[in-house]
Amino acid sequence: MKILSIKTNGFRKFEDEFSSNFFEDTTYIFGGNHKGKTNILFAIVWAILGTNLTGDDRVCFANKNKDDYFVELKIKDNQDNIHTILRYKNKIDSGKNALFLDGKVAKQEDLVNFYNNKGLFLSVINLSYFVGLQPAKQKELIDKYLPNVDINDVYNKLSAEDKKLLTSVPMNAKLHISELDDELKRLNSKITNYQGKIDYAYDIAHQEITPPHLFIKQEELDFAYQELDLLKSEKNIVDRDVLQKKLLELQKEEFELNTEISKLDTILSNGKTKYYEIQKGYQNTCPTCKQLLNDKSKVETTKHLRAELIELNDKRTKLKGKYDTVHFDRVACEGKIYSLDNTSNSNISLDKLNSLEQNIKLLEQEKLENTKLQTSYSINLKNKEKATSDIEHFKKEISLIEKIIEEVKQEIEITKKLYFNLVKAKMEVADSYLKDVKIRFYKVIKATGELKDDFVITYKDKDYSTLSRSEKIATSLEIANMLNKITGLNSPLFIDDSESYPDFNFVDEYSDSQIFIAQVKKGRNLKITNKKETITGFSINHFAQPEKMGCVA
Repeated sequence: MKILSIKTNGFRKFEDEFSSNFFEDTTYIFGGNHKGKTNILFAIVWAILGTNLTGDDRVCFANKNKDDYFVELKIKDNQDNIHTILRYKNKIDSGKNALFLDGKVAKQEDLVNFYNNKGLFLSVINLSYFVGLQPAKQKELIDKYLPNVDINDVYNKLSAEDKKLLTSVPMNAKLHISELDDELKRLNSKITNYQGKIDYAYDIAHQEITPPHLFIKQEELDFAYQELDLLKSEKNIVDRDVLQKKLLELQKEEFELNTEISKLDTILSNGKTKYYEIQKGYQNTCPTCKQLLNDKSKVETTKHLRAELIELNDKRTKLKGKYDTVHFDRVACEGKIYSLDNTSNSNISLDKLNSLEQNIKLLEQEKLENTKLQTSYSINLKNKEKATSDIEHFKKEISLIEKIIEEVKQEIEITKKLYFNLVKAKMEVADSYLKDVKIRFYKVIKATGELKDDFVITYKDKDYSTLSRSEKIATSLEIANMLNKITGLNSPLFIDDSESYPDFNFVDEYSDSQIFIAQVKKGRNLKITNKKETITGFSINHFAQPEKMGCVA
């Protein structure tokens, strides 16, 4: 697109009618300050977009002495067709506002073919627009118009060895890298978990356990049983009916105590498991509320669980003691009943009988404790054997995971290469229009190797944020020219305040585009030229009434 001429009245500084032709190659606009140089850019943008230079359409450009204004542009599109755009606005009565294309009433969407996109057009024709955008918006704008590249074409350029390391062609390479990074974190977390299990199993496998002494008083206990049977066979000590009732009560009590102890054993076992899982870091959620535990709440939770376990264990110990007593009484009661059923009366001493029963009770208790120690020793021995086996199993699992991690790392590196090559391919066309400007869309975190979104523009290897205003304009101009060419927009480039950039040869650099170069010439009236020919015949007439122009009143 090329701007061939402009006519305006009542627009900003142009209180009266102003009109001028433009050159299709380079147009110089000279004049002193406040003579209307930048007004021409404002007028071109407003006529085409209906906005100011930042894209805001809530604007009024009426001269302070006028109630209405218009801008008429004659343009040549990219197919060399000539069109006329006329935009009129009344600051008092918005109902009179009008837009015409080639003499016919038009809507804004009818002009889109000329400028493609508002942000794109402003970035090309108004160099200050791109400079004023936030980096995220700059990135979005450039990325939007970079040519599409088929990732399969980039993949096919990889070596056969690299292709083997990819499980498939990722349609979104950056997303695939992110997913692989997450998988890497999951696998490393799994290794950490196994290492914790190995530490736990190592403590069990290397703990010292001493086998308990065998119960050596079995003969003494057997003799006591025989003696007790002999004594009970010679004398009825208590009434059998009373003993029978007592036996039923003892049996019931023993059953209830045993049931309660079994429940406590289950609760204690589960509680210990939760306690050690949280303490060792295998479990990171509260067993009650299921919320994630931080370090402070983990300490409080384990403290609370430990107190509960101690309380439950004390309760079990008391119940077990009571159970042993009831159990002993029940056995003794059964023995007495049996004795009564098979003995005759005698004058055996009751004290001697009681003493013998007490001795038997003590021997049975000693035997019971020894049995518990033997059982505990057997369990600990099996636990040691299992812990040793578990350590070997966990080490093998870690070895397998480490192999998978290496494969994932290799896939990440190849996918990064694919992504870098994809960005490079997208930028190849754009780079052909860039000279001193370089654009980067990503960065690699040195510490982790992760690929992160980024957007860096450099000019002559200097970061964009450190550039002077003239260098930023030069950068913006290169990017504007790039966008202009890769999109096929072919919009004019408008370089305002060009006297501020004496080191830049705009004409030679961008000779294939229509260029407007505005420059301050102190104290001079507005002058439009191509340095060979000066346009003359600026006209100043009062603005015609809308109805005479065909505007809708």
